[in-house]
Amino acid sequence: MWRFPSALLLGIALAYGLRIWLHKLPVKSFVEVQHKKLVAVLTLPMLAVLCVFVRYGGAFNYAHSINWESAARLKSNLLNEAILDDGQALYRVRDMKRKIDKVTNINITVAQLREKIAASGGNKNADSIDKAFLHTVKQPKLAKQPRNIVLIVGESFGDWPFLPKYKDLGLVDNMLALKNASDAAHITTMLPHGSGTISAVNGLVSGIPDMGLYENYQANSFNGKYATGIGYIMKRLGYKTVFWYGGFSGWQNIGKFTKAQSFDEFHCADEFSDNSGNAWGCSDAALFKQIEAYMSKEKEQEKVFHVVLTTSNHPPYSIDVDGMGFPRAKVKSKLPADIASDEKTLTELGHIWYADKTMGDFVKQAQSMYSDTLFVITGDHSERFSFAKEQDTRTLSSIPCIFYGVGVQQAWFNDKSVGDHMQLAGTLAEIIGPAGFTYTALQPSMFAEQGFAFNHRLYAADGKIYTQDSSVDKKITDYINSVRGVGAWRVLKGDAVK
Repeated sequence: MWRFPSALLLGIALAYGLRIWLHKLPVKSFVEVQHKKLVAVLTLPMLAVLCVFVRYGGAFNYAHSINWESAARLKSNLLNEAILDDGQALYRVRDMKRKIDKVTNINITVAQLREKIAASGGNKNADSIDKAFLHTVKQPKLAKQPRNIVLIVGESFGDWPFLPKYKDLGLVDNMLALKNASDAAHITTMLPHGSGTISAVNGLVSGIPDMGLYENYQANSFNGKYATGIGYIMKRLGYKTVFWYGGFSGWQNIGKFTKAQSFDEFHCADEFSDNSGNAWGCSDAALFKQIEAYMSKEKEQEKVFHVVLTTSNHPPYSIDVDGMGFPRAKVKSKLPADIASDEKTLTELGHIWYADKTMGDFVKQAQSMYSDTLFVITGDHSERFSFAKEQDTRTLSSIPCIFYGVGVQQAWFNDKSVGDHMQLAGTLAEIIGPAGFTYTALQPSMFAEQGFAFNHRLYAADGKIYTQDSSVDKKITDYINSVRGVGAWRVLKGDAVK
């Protein structure tokens, strides 16, 4: 704040000096001339340039713009809001109000809540939601807890490049090798929490179904901890929790939200210097380099759980992927008819290749430092890539989910295994938690016999994906609605069942 009065004093001094200088200038007379044509000719191009400048929020292209979705550049929320021009600020207000208006109605009685708890598989006689959904680890999957656990959530990292039809393009060779390794297991059908990055963050950090409530802005998210959250469960298992984000801390309140929900540390592009970054933050390579440096300094007896949320595989696709070795011509020669072969699409494919490359490089480096590291690789969502031809729901929406590390067994899951983001916390508890360890989860883990997963618009069972519509079995619909009702109560009214 000291800069503001300093600027005022400097402005007064400059204005006083200008006044003295102007008084000393000789007076000259000018004949009034109107240059209407000249003014018109100059005004039109200036307006065009101004429109472009305003359209991109203070820059001449998307890559360097500050628009309403990526204005969180400063540590002050007030100043972040001031960055926006009036038009974008008004648009943001309108957009956020429309989202808030869609909040689930939870005008239900305690008796109705108890019925929803029972329909969701919980104990309806419990005096709190957290107690109603307690689960107990019978036998851990790993004999020894790894020193480091790294959950990588790749930006727009979908499952489609892993599918037989596309895997020969070579876009995800590194993660494909991990997926098929002898010490790896994978979920064949994995649903993202929603269609955007913040949905994935909310699902993992809160463990609550996606209902448009935006837990990252709700008051209860900052007044207490969600026992269903992945940070909360991992801390109870004895891990230091660290959240890494390739973007800026003010985006969607992510810095404050994660720290309020049991993450000991939060690190992001605010702290890193990276010339290859763009409007959304630093490059994945720069982010992983910071994590490697952090891991190299960990204390000997320290156990650390890292969540890594990347950003590079996202418009404006500004990474120089060709300079990093992306085989553009080779990929183009192998493209099937349902993927366009224009250079813009190839550049987008190059960023999928880049995301895979940086993940692979990081896994090798981290494993060389700590050989027992457990890696979990997944994506935040998948529906950004545009195909030239219509695709099925699996191709468009599913994401990978790979567990890799010493002691992991391929037999953990099979071709009918399904999962979603909400289940990751409980699944990790079942993998590393000691026998008798209790944790809270609204959905059973991916090891449970239930074999059912859902998100904001889809559900998965027996290795298949379905749309939640009028044709869905009533039992499934009732279960999903019940879990959502319990989740809405937990977010808006708290844990107590009263």
